[in-house]
Amino acid sequence: MKRRLVSVILGMVFLSGCGTGNRFVDQEIAKQEGVTTREITIEEVTTAPDIEDIRETAVIEDTIDLTKMSSTMVYSQVNDIVMYPDQYIGKEIIMEGVNGIYTESVSGKVYYSCVIQDATACCAQGIEYQLAKGKYPKDGEKVRVKGIFNVYEEGGYSYCRLEKARLE
Repeated sequence: MKRRLVSVILGMVFLSGCGTGNRFVDQEIAKQEGVTTREITIEEVTTAPDIEDIRETAVIEDTIDLTKMSSTMVYSQVNDIVMYPDQYIGKEIIMEGVNGIYTESVSGKVYYSCVIQDATACCAQGIEYQLAKGKYPKDGEKVRVKGIFNVYEEGGYSYCRLEKARLE
């Protein structure tokens, strides 16, 4: 992975260096835009952490409280949870969003999820939840759910769910 990162960065350096020669102009534009720049060394590139290292250190705690994150971070974190569910199994997750209800057409089984939109409200990502006890809220109601993350199989597919969940 590090070799791939170095190759990509070096490729960008070589491509961006072709024919411009206007580094001073680029720095002036950056200053006008309020962007600070600095050159990096090959040592900094080769010692940059691998994305897998970052992911491993990001999920150390047993509780992930999404309610304390910005909307962009929440959406990104939920996306990571859905993409890499094995790293989150058994962790307690607290999240806020809108209650979503889906009824499977053939079996009639009802699924409930906490749906979170990104900062621009153009995309949504959700996690199914199963209450330990109590009544489920109506579709579209704002919910705050706390539960234990797990993965289950149904119909040959794997799904993510907060189990033993409770509404707060």
